[in-house]
Amino acid sequence: MIVGRTVNYRRVKNPISLHRARVADPLRALSLDFAAQSYTIGGRPIEDVQQLLTVQRATPKWVWNATGQLVEVPVDEPAYDHDPVTGEPLGLLVESSRTNIYTDNISMTPANGVSGAVVTKEVGQASPITPDKGVRITTTGGDSVRKWSTGDFGSTRERLRWTVWLTNNGGYPVRLNGESSTIGASDYVEPGETKKLTLIKSSSDNGYRGIRLEAESPSDDTDVTIVGVMLQQSPDAVPSDTSIIFTDGAAATRAADNASIDLSDVFNPDEGTLRITAQVPEGEVVASLGDMQVVSDSDEFKAYRMTYSDYTGVPTVTLGNGIHSKLEYFPEAQS
Repeated sequence: MIVGRTVNYRRVKNPISLHRARVADPLRALSLDFAAQSYTIGGRPIEDVQQLLTVQRATPKWVWNATGQLVEVPVDEPAYDHDPVTGEPLGLLVESSRTNIYTDNISMTPANGVSGAVVTKEVGQASPITPDKGVRITTTGGDSVRKWSTGDFGSTRERLRWTVWLTNNGGYPVRLNGESSTIGASDYVEPGETKKLTLIKSSSDNGYRGIRLEAESPSDDTDVTIVGVMLQQSPDAVPSDTSIIFTDGAAATRAADNASIDLSDVFNPDEGTLRITAQVPEGEVVASLGDMQVVSDSDEFKAYRMTYSDYTGVPTVTLGNGIHSKLEYFPEAQS
């Protein structure tokens, strides 16, 4: 599937319609492979997965496509994410609402030179991860490894997370560091590399919120393309990672995804099993069916199982926040 477009399913002889399946034989094994974009009931293709899958989201969102570029997904459309480096399909991305308080990551104004460095900024530049949302920053001279800064943004005791995609176009390693010692430095990005950098201020000590670009040596000139700078701040905990939220002069909020799957066509109230393969933060809900739920015990992709009997509730599965690669339903107990 191409994100943000109508699915063009491969036509096969006598594909199974969900409405026909309901009448003919409602007790069929269901497979929704979100990563592979393959959906079957009883081993045969489903004509329209959106008869089952409902996604509600009041704002668009941005995800990676198979060629490693950012694409916008319209309101109330499912968002299928990919690894931006390898192009590997990951699955259906479900997220809670988030706010980016870095107010201008499209043009990144102002761009501040630090410690004598001269900064040149070009907006709307291409990068390996987006054709037109990058900001290219080059610096020359200076008497320190500190080359460019977002500004210090004042100090805070609150915890926060910076997330930045950075491409090193220059000839020397570069990294990001905090304008305060309470924000730890990122790894270095070597020439020609593109990396997602995360800097966290978890300390409750007062400290500046800004970040800066650093070279290894004061004499190194720098040349980087930066995409999708994100700043999340929370008084209680470090916010988890999130898809990019673009801003243009003001903070912006992406609405939450509410994703559910209607099992009415295949549901057996006497007994059944759900298998969900997903990457969900440890301790958070992977999926729920009525008052039953399965909770993640790992931050990595993992297969989870939920078995029920004598179910009297609504046969709708609600997906938790994370990346869901596959959901399978069996109308009988599975070990």
